[in-house]
Amino acid sequence: MRKLTNGCTLSPDLWIRSCCDEHDLRYATGSSRALADLELRQCIYMKTYSRLVKKSWAHIDAHAYAKDLAWTYYLGVRVFGLPFWLLGHMKWRKRKCKKHSKPQPCSA
Repeated sequence: MRKLTNGCTLSPDLWIRSCCDEHDLRYATGSSRALADLELRQCIYMKTYSRLVKKSWAHIDAHAYAKDLAWTYYLGVRVFGLPFWLLGHMKWRKRKCKKHSKPQPCSA
């Protein structure tokens, strides 16, 4: 089976690769796109904020920076992510249908 994750597609992974990998898995397993995208934004915010606070970068407003980075990636997946979600969703449905002997769960 092909790998389901690849980090932050078309964007730098920075320290948030695990957030992007989780997002990829949600796209590849039939999750709601809106929910997957919101969870990506939350994950990026939390990882960025905690990283900045841990490093004690006093000259940076950790909340504002984390919020801006999270929103940047969120808007990126909202604008450019639909083809990736559709592809993942179609592959998920195909895998799901192969597991069923009857075609009913896979129709429509």
